[in-house]
Amino acid sequence: MPISPLETYQPDPRDMLIFDIADVIGAALSGPEDIGVLEVAEMTVDQIEESQIFREKARVRVKARSRMAPAS
Repeated sequence: MPISPLETYQPDPRDMLIFDIADVIGAALSGPEDIGVLEVAEMTVDQIEESQIFREKARVRVKARSRMAPAS
């Protein structure tokens, strides 16, 4: 039986975002600085906005709006 090569692992963008947010929260909680809840929330929102999922959904929304716009 021939050996077939393994497929390249493609991580799920949603899972990657969850791990990134967990890293932000973990770093905020374990750091020596006094980081407030609002700062952690802001860092989390920044992480979401930089994510591939957010950009893709924003692109889909813009495309949908352009289709709904009345023709002149």
